Amino acid sequence: MPKKDPKGMVNIRDFSEEELRSIIERSINSLQSNAVREVEETLQNFDEIWMDKEGHKLTIILEDDMWNVYAGEQLDGTFPSYNEAKQYLLEEGFKPKRKFDKQTN
Repeated sequence: MPKKDPKGMVNIRDFSEEELRSIIERSINSLQSNAVREVEETLQNFDEIWMDKEGHKLTIILEDDMWNVYAGEQLDGTFPSYNEAKQYLLEEGFKPKRKFDKQTN
């Protein structure tokens, strides 16, 4: 590893090819890990309310990597992807109303 200057900086020209590849790979992995964590945290707090013309309300919730559709507290269906849950609700005449964060509501 190259020596740091008085400001704590290093010159990339002082790195070997292997050192450069290693630090770039670690940096990319670090950024990907943060992005994945942020997406997972967002999805864990995902609730989406859907309503039909008669006022019936269903809610899509992500639980344990599955998309569950609830009518009140009753489980109406479980789907492996959001798109499949969405397609089911559209076919049943429901439209999305609003999203909310379970931590704030």
